[in-house]
This record gives sequence, structure tokens and C-alpha cells, in this order.
Amino acid sequence: MKKLIYILAFLFTIYSCDKKDKEKEREIQIQEELQKEKKDKIIDKIIDKYNINYSLDTLNFEYSIEYEKIINNSYLLIDKFSIDDIYKKDSIYFISISSGYWEDKAFYLSISEKEANKLLKLTNSKDDDYYYDIVLVVRISEIKKYRVITPDCVMSHYEDEYDCDLEYNSSDDFVCKGEVIELVFIKQKEL
Repeated sequence: MKKLIYILAFLFTIYSCDKKDKEKEREIQIQEELQKEKKDKIIDKIIDKYNINYSLDTLNFEYSIEYEKIINNSYLLIDKFSIDDIYKKDSIYFISISSGYWEDKAFYLSISEKEANKLLKLTNSKDDDYYYDIVLVVRISEIKKYRVITPDCVMSHYEDEYDCDLEYNSSDDFVCKGEVIELVFIKQKEL
């Protein structure tokens, strides 16, 4: 009889823990959706404010000259990127960022001293409860696609060696120069 009580107590404990875990997962999922909605609303306001027609997802032209449509004529919104460097050259502040699935799009953007200091402060903050999504509105002054060298390697039949030829392939990778027009910080709760 005691064994039956222990087994029932054990099963009840497992069931209640599992139920609490599922409730917590659902709560986190709801919070993530709310945070995404918040970010999307802010991005929509920025798009309307600057009449933005291009995002990184739409920049996949075959030749560099085709990018002229966006150079100095319109703004570009960048919301998924990593900051590679913040530096100063000839008394002008710059940020170097990369974006894209393989971080294959490089940007070198001038930025105000005030905004550069804000970025430094946020990237050096030790707040474990919150993080910041950063959205950039930029004006591009130059875009240059570059060719990627890809090895075409075949396993040799003799010894365990590879025989490789290098090929130049056109790709969607490019380097941009420009300036940051607006920097928006969206405070999000760490989940």
C-alpha cells in the first residue's frame, strides 16, 4: 500500500512539473509574440516616416549599377545586423556592421558622435534582464558587389588528398558606404 502511495505521489509530482513547464513555455511564447508586435509597430512607423521602399531582403540585384535606384535617392532600413566595429577616422565616427544570412553584406556608415556613444554604452551594458533591438535608417552613397572565390574540390583517388580549382562566382554579397540617418533602440525583456 505504501508503494502505491509513493508511486501516486511520484506521478502527481511529475504531472504537476510537466504542466508548469508547459504553462511557462506558453507564457514565454506569448511574451515573444508581444515583443515582435512591438518591434513591428515601431518599424512600420519608421517606414512611413521615411517612405522607405527598400530593405536588405529586397537588395538582390545582378549588377552593382542596378543599385543606383537606392543610392542617395531613398532610405534603407536595417533591422538585423551585428556591429563589427565603432571607430573614428578624421574626426568622423563610423560603425561597421554586417548583415545577411552569412553576414555577407558589409556596411561602413558615418554616425554622429552622440549615437556612437549610445551604441558603445548599450553594447557595454551588463543588464541581464533586458536587451535592445537596434534599427537603423541609412542613406547609401555607394554599393559595390564583390565576387566570391569558391573552391571546386574533388577527392583524389590517390592518397587522401583533394584536388581543388578556384572559381570566381557572382554573388549577392556587397559592401556599402553611407550614413546613419536614425538609430532606434527598442528595449526588450530577456525571456
